[in-house]
Amino acid sequence: MRAKAFTLMFRAPQHYPAPPLLSEGLTHFYGILFYTQKFRITPHLNFRIFAPMIIYNETIIVEEAIYDEWLKWMKEVHIPSVMATGFFLSYKILAVIDSPNEGKTCCIQYYTDAHEHIKGFYNNHLGGIHAVHQQRYENKFVLFNTLMETIDEG
Repeated sequence: MRAKAFTLMFRAPQHYPAPPLLSEGLTHFYGILFYTQKFRITPHLNFRIFAPMIIYNETIIVEEAIYDEWLKWMKEVHIPSVMATGFFLSYKILAVIDSPNEGKTCCIQYYTDAHEHIKGFYNNHLGGIHAVHQQRYENKFVLFNTLMETIDEG
C-alpha cells in the first residue's frame, strides 16, 4: 500500500490539551474538531489535514424534460449503488452553471484514497452500473468520465 502524506496545522489555546486522537496516529479527518464543555460547544482546534484523493468524475448532460426525475433517480438509486461497492469514501453532486450544451449538465464526483479502489471499481462494477443507467435513460443523456487526483487544497 502506498504511504500517505499529511500536513497537520493547528493552533490550540494553551489551556486545552491536544486531544488523544492527534497523538494516536490520525489518518483521516476533515473539518473542525469541537470540544464540548457543559453543553456548550466551543472551537477546540483549527487545523487542516491534506490527504491526496483520487476523484472519479462522471459528467452527464441530460435532456431538460427528464432532468428532475433523472436527478431523483441518481440520488436514490445510482449513487447509492456506486457507494455500496465500498470503493469510495464520499461523493458530491455538482451542477455546471455555464455549460454550452443543450440540456442540463451535472458532475458526480466520487472520492477515494487509493488507486486500487478505482481499479476494483472499474473491473467489477462500472460496466454493470453504466448499463443500468443506459437502459433506463437511453438516448436522453451523454456521459463521459474523468479520473483526477488532488494536488493541494486550501
